Amino acid sequence: MVDWRFRHRAMTAFEFPSEFISMVQLLFVDAIASVKIIGVVSPALRIERRVR
Repeated sequence: MVDWRFRHRAMTAFEFPSEFISMVQLLFVDAIASVKIIGVVSPALRIERRVR
């Protein structure tokens, strides 16, 4: 799993352009996911802290 704050600090430390960092952050704003088990899809879950 990746902590969003860590990812942002790491990209800043490696001197990624701020525009790129902003685009990556946008991918995770209001992110949601569902789980599909044996063909049954769960209700949408809001991803709040980490993405794996």
